Amino acid sequence: MEIRSLDELNLPLAWRRILFRMRRFIDVPDRLPFEVLDRLYGGDPELSRDHHLRPVTTVMATKGSGTVRPFVRVSPIDLLLYQALVDRIATDIEASLSSRQVLFSYRVDTSGSEDFFEGSPKWDDFMEAVRSELANDAYTHALTGDIASYFVYVDVDELERRLLASCSASDAVRDLSDLLRSWHQLGIRGLPQGMPPSSVLGNFYLSGLDVKLQTLGFNHKRYMDDFWIFTSSYEDARRAQDAVERLLYSDGLGLGGEKSRIRRTSTALAATEPAQARIQRRREELVDEVLGQSVGEYVDVEDVELPEAEIDTAAVHGEFDEIVLELGEDRYPVDVRARLTEVFRSLEKGRDSYAVDQVPHLLIRLPDLMWPAIRYVASVRVEDAPAAEAALLQLLDPSRFHREQEWLHLCRGGLWFRRHPSTALGARFAEVALQHEHQLVRARALLAWGRLSKTDDFATADAFWRTAERAWQAYVLIALQHKDTSARDERYANWSGEGRFLRMLASAIQERPFAWRDL
Repeated sequence: MEIRSLDELNLPLAWRRILFRMRRFIDVPDRLPFEVLDRLYGGDPELSRDHHLRPVTTVMATKGSGTVRPFVRVSPIDLLLYQALVDRIATDIEASLSSRQVLFSYRVDTSGSEDFFEGSPKWDDFMEAVRSELANDAYTHALTGDIASYFVYVDVDELERRLLASCSASDAVRDLSDLLRSWHQLGIRGLPQGMPPSSVLGNFYLSGLDVKLQTLGFNHKRYMDDFWIFTSSYEDARRAQDAVERLLYSDGLGLGGEKSRIRRTSTALAATEPAQARIQRRREELVDEVLGQSVGEYVDVEDVELPEAEIDTAAVHGEFDEIVLELGEDRYPVDVRARLTEVFRSLEKGRDSYAVDQVPHLLIRLPDLMWPAIRYVASVRVEDAPAAEAALLQLLDPSRFHREQEWLHLCRGGLWFRRHPSTALGARFAEVALQHEHQLVRARALLAWGRLSKTDDFATADAFWRTAERAWQAYVLIALQHKDTSARDERYANWSGEGRFLRMLASAIQERPFAWRDL
């Protein structure tokens, strides 16, 4: 495709923004291509006016509802173009959106910060605003909903028309539309999911929903395609739902069934209690219990020394035990994902192995929690290596079903494990690296094998190299970065004949290996 607006694009800023997001928030856990490009070329990657798109990789992920979400992995250079084009029109997009008290998600920075979303309200801000409205006596009912497979069904032609009507940089809009259509030819539907620029465009595409609801006099809050509408009667909530569905229908969209429902505000308020608040309430109950046992005729409350650490631990353990009990009784705990994520974070912070042996079982029911669970397991390896390795081995069992993103999180977890060769884990990752049907999973498993296998073991890398296409050869070099130096460098010398890029990468690794967690 020809980039008409190339001279208008700020490529260094776009690259800094890509790296900022990739290093902190990542839907497809594969930072290697970005870190390699940044190491070799710094902050000055180049684009030619006659741009040719690289192949894309689709990564299937599990949503909280159990259905599939197709994330997209593109080359760093293609993402650079995407980011730069959205940057070019970001000011006009932001100016066309509702206030940040209505629309909370992915509000773009227009000052040049490396954080594309600096100052943007977060999910917690959104839910706090929702709870505030639910507590307002003026409202008795609330409609909550989201849009089914939203990104997949965005119409690029219609998006282009709306952007041209709102943005002054028409060449950048047309280049952006051509890029999206080119990705469609490579098999991507709608907006490619898993990339920050898509979130900006998705927000913009739904701005008509905000206008419609405000015109009809409804009070609402929106976070991308999740929204709440607050009404003073059930009938008004139904009217709001009808208005939403009619507008979405005209855009070829529809409400998702799981989240879309009308509830009394009191019921909804109880169901949206923050996970941290539940644990804090448990903590307060434990404090009261300790004080009740300690305070007497000769002891004042102020004189009691509370075992703070033990109370905090007991509160987290109690929350976890309740979740496990309810799941074991085939009940589905309210807000279980947020609650269990908060538990995993707390246990990870304390390197507490209390829940490690339960992780493989829990992930059968809640596979979308793979990453917080694996982070927790990896953190425990320092204190309880046998339990952590046993849990990861169970999750790597070939008989278990994982979607591709879940496999990628497992492989990433291998890189987060404290370095200590493990014959069992190395062998299991080697099997995945050589046998899995998804190329990206194989490449990421190879990195985990390199991290966890013995320093004199080269067999898996040699076998992978014999069949590796050019796009995946860098993974082999990095997988060997901490292997026996003499044997490693011999391979580097032989393989570097494949091209200048591999020679540069081999030299960069010999000078300074990549940090495993950066990949």
